[in-house]
Amino acid sequence: LLGPVLEADCDTVAALTGAPFEAHVGTRRVAPQSRFELPAGRVLRIRGTPTGMRAYLCVAGGFAGPRVLGSASSEEPLKA
Repeated sequence: LLGPVLEADCDTVAALTGAPFEAHVGTRRVAPQSRFELPAGRVLRIRGTPTGMRAYLCVAGGFAGPRVLGSASSEEPLKA
């Protein structure tokens, strides 16, 4: 399984938890189960995982998108 490639449109802080997906901000590796800075214009690449199949990406300020019951969560893949 592969995760998305996302570009930050503002400075923010994020956390990736769940299955130990390999993730990078630019060339810097993001440690599993950790908080990390995501500066404006930087790209977060979430690659494969050796085990498991679900991860959760939390971003300070949330995601722009339609809300359902006050949440922007989705089981659908993110789209540009």
